Amino acid sequence: MKLRLIVCALALLAACGQPAEEQKAAPAPRPEAPKGDATAGPRLDHETVIGTWSFDGSCASGDGMGVDADGSAFYDEWGTGSWRINAQNQLVLDLVRREMGVETDPGEPVTLTIDVRGASEEAIELEISGAGEAPRVVTAMRCS
Repeated sequence: MKLRLIVCALALLAACGQPAEEQKAAPAPRPEAPKGDATAGPRLDHETVIGTWSFDGSCASGDGMGVDADGSAFYDEWGTGSWRINAQNQLVLDLVRREMGVETDPGEPVTLTIDVRGASEEAIELEISGAGEAPRVVTAMRCS
């Protein structure tokens, strides 16, 4: 019992001579996201979207899209048509899907809606919806 009291007293004395543990500053609270859509991308304009974009980064395959200043557009190897920016700040491609290499194919009208999540001069992050497919998220590289 005496030994136990001596050990406790020594531990208490040792603790008294030690500086208190520094308290870490709490991280600053994050500012609240603005009201509305927190995932909204940049405000689209012609300079942001005009160009040829590669979905696989190679600029050599048909996996991509092109948006031209004259209002024309192409998508992958199957679609040609026009483009516009709608009131919801989305890129909209109004295309005709045709079987590649079949000149007599009248085509099928297809509308793709593209949400731009982020953009730079070299790349653009997209979520593509429509054409009867599940939404596709890609980072497209500017080819031209």
